[in-house]
Amino acid sequence: NGPFCTSGAGQLTWTATSGIGPYTVVYNDGTANRTASNVVSGTPFNVFTSPVTTATTYTLVSVTDVNSCARFAGFTGNSATITVNSNPTIPTGSATQTFCSSASPTVASLTASGTSVQWYAASTGGSPLSTSSALTNNTIYYATQTVSGCESTTRLAVTASLVANGVWLGSTSSDWNTSSNWCGGVPTSSTAVTIPSGTPNNPVISAAAAAGSVTINSGATLSFSGTPTLTVSGNFTNNGTFTAGSGTVAFNATATVSGTTAFNNLTLSAALNPGIATTINGTLALNNGGSISTNSPAFGSASTLNYNFGGGYNSRRNQSLEWPSSSGPANLSITNGSWIQLTGSRSLTGDATITNGALQASGGQTLTMNGTTQTITISTSSGGAIYGTDNGFGNDLSLAVANGSTTTLTGDATTSGDDEKKFLSINVNAGGTLALSRGILD
Repeated sequence: NGPFCTSGAGQLTWTATSGIGPYTVVYNDGTANRTASNVVSGTPFNVFTSPVTTATTYTLVSVTDVNSCARFAGFTGNSATITVNSNPTIPTGSATQTFCSSASPTVASLTASGTSVQWYAASTGGSPLSTSSALTNNTIYYATQTVSGCESTTRLAVTASLVANGVWLGSTSSDWNTSSNWCGGVPTSSTAVTIPSGTPNNPVISAAAAAGSVTINSGATLSFSGTPTLTVSGNFTNNGTFTAGSGTVAFNATATVSGTTAFNNLTLSAALNPGIATTINGTLALNNGGSISTNSPAFGSASTLNYNFGGGYNSRRNQSLEWPSSSGPANLSITNGSWIQLTGSRSLTGDATITNGALQASGGQTLTMNGTTQTITISTSSGGAIYGTDNGFGNDLSLAVANGSTTTLTGDATTSGDDEKKFLSINVNAGGTLALSRGILD
């Protein structure tokens, strides 16, 4: 009989062509000659050593019938082998498998590497599940494999996770813009994006992308490659790892940033609360409608604050949370006809560039240059100006050059442009240097 899985009660069958039974059968099991008495022709009898735990070949030695007639040779088929197979190992597969709930996944959607894989609802016992049975979220399913008729005794446990549209699957590659990497396809400006941990590939943004909101779960990673822009129309929550690279995140709707997050470039056309743990290492650009609310961000050592909201004098703004008194931007840029009034004294370790727009003060304020080699550039011909004394009584802007700073005041002078590059006073501290280029002098 057999084959057996691991072990079994071995039996042999003797079929007589002559003589009168019952018979006495002598056989060899590879260890010794064994005798089986009262053997009935065609009826199985138990082998001497049972259970059989290894493959064993049995060779017929002699047969004696009830009348003591014996035969020692000339048998047809004088040997038989009982095969014993070992139980196969547990099949392999991912412990958590994620599926889009909108695709109505079934047991057939589960994957495990093995032969003749079957799925069960429990770790032991029970009957195999139908492949058409619908999967249930956060339910554990158990897989076996069957090899040479033997089913593995231990089972692979797999948790089925059913997720909504907008969840990163990473099943194809790391490319954000590949549809099969997402539940529901590539996100749009209305998609609530979630990046879970444990996916085959972590998402990388290398071209223009959009999201309604972004949540990076603990243990998950979102990265930029190159200089793409991710446009977000809602909140940005980082509980994992965000690697900004040289990329830009643009917020076009009111939003909040949660979690410790370091952005490269951040572009705003609506109010953003950056939370208490946001750093900007590139450029913070405040476009029309863009502002910082509730909390100030911290700025990196090579950062730039760009006022780009436009509108000219009639749309001028007071400097606010976007320019904190400590951990502020290294550089200042004013473009697109933006007028900004300092409401507190501020400092720069880098350059100030007023290309198109104006810098002035509300109250008596001081702009301190406290870096090393710095430049203040006022592009009068393109509409840039510093109105240090032209904002009403007491609303004056002074310049201070700190110890160790060499600051060059430069621009493109015109004979009628004196009032467009003016500070109330200039204080060059000991160890500081102020240089005036020809472009700043009429």
